[in-house]
Amino acid sequence: MGAVHLLPGTTFASVTKKGSYRPEKTASLTLLELERWLALQIAGVYHHTVHSALHQTPATAWQHGLAQRPRPARQPQDRERFFLDFLPVERRQIRREGIRLFQLHYWHNVLSPRAGRSKTREVIKYDPRNLSRVYWQDQQGNYWWLRAENCSSVSKPTTITNVFTVRWVI
Repeated sequence: MGAVHLLPGTTFASVTKKGSYRPEKTASLTLLELERWLALQIAGVYHHTVHSALHQTPATAWQHGLAQRPRPARQPQDRERFFLDFLPVERRQIRREGIRLFQLHYWHNVLSPRAGRSKTREVIKYDPRNLSRVYWQDQQGNYWWLRAENCSSVSKPTTITNVFTVRWVI
């Protein structure tokens, strides 16, 4: 993955190689652009390039490994639940106006019976790449997505980095 050092804003592999280069002055990719670039490098280039230790492409090695399994590889029964299981967690109290996280307010009518009455801090999961909604876990373990309220800047997906950047600029 040496190609990452070709990107603007690279910090290089060591302080010596970096020298007087100032990466913060030339960095120009957003987090979303970097994620896309990295995904294309891994799925599009790396997996389809012959690996020196494998003597074949990683994609071919994977297919051979799957073919040798006595049973098919297991898949998550619930893809959304699988996604939610890996999201970061914060704990918040449900207040009258709903949930407040990263200076944003989130609401769904499912919160109504607990709004302003809850004394416990509830599990809230969020995707740092999309703060237009968060996920509240109820006492039965079900997740409900809560929409960001009264904030036009998060009506579309926005990242946690963008939220903090806007706060610094304002």
